[in-house]
Amino acid sequence: MSASRERKKRNEQVAEPVKEKKSKKLSEGAIFAICMLAIVAVLLAAVIGYGIYKNNRAVLKVGDHTVTVSEFNYIYNSKANSLSSYASYMDIDTSTPLDKQYVSENGASWLMLLGIDSSFLENYTVTDGYYNVTWAQLLAESAKDDAASVYAIYNEAKEKGYEPDEHLKEEVEENIEQMKEYAKQNNMSLNSFIKRVYGKGCNVSGYRDYLTAQAVASHYASTLTYTPEELSAKKAENPDDYVVATFYQFSVAASDFVEADENGQKPEATDAEKKQAKEAAEAMAKEFDTANESVSIKTDTTRATLTSSTTEEAANWLFDTAKDGDVKLFENEGSYYVLKLIDKIDYQTGNFLEIVIGADGEELAEGELTAAEKVEKIKAALSADASAENFKALAEEYSDSHESEAENLRRSTLASVSNDALLWGMDARTEGDFEVFEASGSTVILLYTGAGDLYSDVVATSVLASEHVQEISDAAAAECNYDEKAAMSANVGVYGN
Repeated sequence: MSASRERKKRNEQVAEPVKEKKSKKLSEGAIFAICMLAIVAVLLAAVIGYGIYKNNRAVLKVGDHTVTVSEFNYIYNSKANSLSSYASYMDIDTSTPLDKQYVSENGASWLMLLGIDSSFLENYTVTDGYYNVTWAQLLAESAKDDAASVYAIYNEAKEKGYEPDEHLKEEVEENIEQMKEYAKQNNMSLNSFIKRVYGKGCNVSGYRDYLTAQAVASHYASTLTYTPEELSAKKAENPDDYVVATFYQFSVAASDFVEADENGQKPEATDAEKKQAKEAAEAMAKEFDTANESVSIKTDTTRATLTSSTTEEAANWLFDTAKDGDVKLFENEGSYYVLKLIDKIDYQTGNFLEIVIGADGEELAEGELTAAEKVEKIKAALSADASAENFKALAEEYSDSHESEAENLRRSTLASVSNDALLWGMDARTEGDFEVFEASGSTVILLYTGAGDLYSDVVATSVLASEHVQEISDAAAAECNYDEKAAMSANVGVYGN
C-alpha cells in the first residue's frame, strides 16, 4: 500500500465520529477475582518486605557495625555445626530443632571442651536434670559474644589502618573455593548452597565479608607491639611465668610392665612389676640415653607446669639447683621421672620460612613428581641459592600450601615438627641455613631467616595483646544491645529443618 493511501486511511479513521459505547457491567465473579488478585499482590509484597526486614533486623551493634540476622546466621550456625560430632554425648537430638530442645546438665558439662562459656546457664534453674533454657538460646548467647569480639577487633584494626595481606586474602578465598566444591557436589549454585547451610539472607558476598572480618580479627593481635617499659612491667607481675626450662624427661610406671587381660584392662601391678619400673628409672638416671623411645624433650616449661605434671620436688630441683646436663630421679605414687636439664635461659627465638611437602597420594597424575623427588629438587635448589626469595619461589612451585612465614618462633613450635628440628633450631644458626625434617605424614623444610626477640618479650607481648583483645571484646559484648528475639528469628533450629 502506498504512503499516500496509508495517510488517507488514517485521516479517514481520525475523521470518523466516535460512537458512544454502552458501559459494560463486570460480573460479581470478575470483581471477586480482581479483588483476590489485589489481595494476593499485597500479601506477596508484605511477605517479601517482611522477609527483607527480618533478614536485616539488628541482633547487636558493635561500634558503627550492625550485625543483622543474616550475618548472625554465619556465626551462630558455625558454632551450632561444631556440636554435631558430640550431639549424642550432649543429649542433643539431631532430628529436632535446637530451639525446641532444652540444655541438660550432662550436655552443659561438655561446653568447656568445645570452648563455649557456660556461665550463661547460671541465670537459669534446673528441673529434672534440664535447664529451663534452649540450646538455641545458649548458642545464640555464645554467638553474640563471638560477634561482639570479632567486630570490636575488626573495627579497631580498621581504625589503626590494618589491611589484610595477600596470605589473609588467600585464606578467605580458599574457604570460598571449598564452599564452591561442596556446592558442586550437591548440584547447587554457590549462593543456594550457602543459603542452605547458613539460612535465609545468606549469600557469597555476605559470607566473604564475614570470613574477612573473622580473619582480620584472628590475625590483628599478632601485629600489636609494646615498649620495653610495658614489657618489663608485665613480666614483673609474675616473674616465674617468663622463666622456662628445656630438658629431657624419661617417664616409667609399674603399669607399663603389666599385661592387659582379654578385655583390655590392666590388673593391679605386682611387687615384681613395681620393682621393674624402679630399676628402669634407676638405670636411666645412672646413664641417661636420649635415644630411648620413652624419652621426650620438654620445652618452654615453667615451674608451675612441671610441678603439675611431675612433683614440686622435681620443679624446685630443676629451677633452683640443677645445672645444664644434670640428671635426677623422682618418684610420685608409683610413677618415676628422670630429668636431664638442657638449659634454662631467656633464649632468642628465631624467624623461619617453612615448606611442607605432603605424602604421596594413592595415585600420582601423569608426570607428577613424588614427594621424595620434590624434596630433592628443593634441596638442590637451596644448596645453590638459599635466599628467602628463592625459597618462596620453590614453595610456589612444589608445595600446595606454599610457604609459611614464622617470626619469633618458640622452641615448643619447633618441637612440634620433630625433636631433630628442635635441636637444629637450638644450635647457633646463620641466615640462609636450611634443613629437611621428617614429620608426621609429611616432610618439612625450614629456612632460617634471622634472630627473633627474646622468649620472655615474645610471651609478654602475647599476654598484653590477649589482655587488650579480651578487654575490648568484653566491653563490646556488654554494650552491644543484644536483641535475643531478633537472634531467635535467625536460622537457630539447624537440626530437624
